[in-house]
Amino acid sequence: MLSGVSEPPHLPFEFSPSPPMGFPFKSRKKAR
Repeated sequence: MLSGVSEPPHLPFEFSPSPPMGFPFKSRKKAR
């Protein structure tokens, strides 16, 4: 089974709804 067509291997922090590291500029922009 391909692990990319159905489910992406790893989405970038930009597209991720909740980044694992919690970027400040991304979290602040989404929070406000």
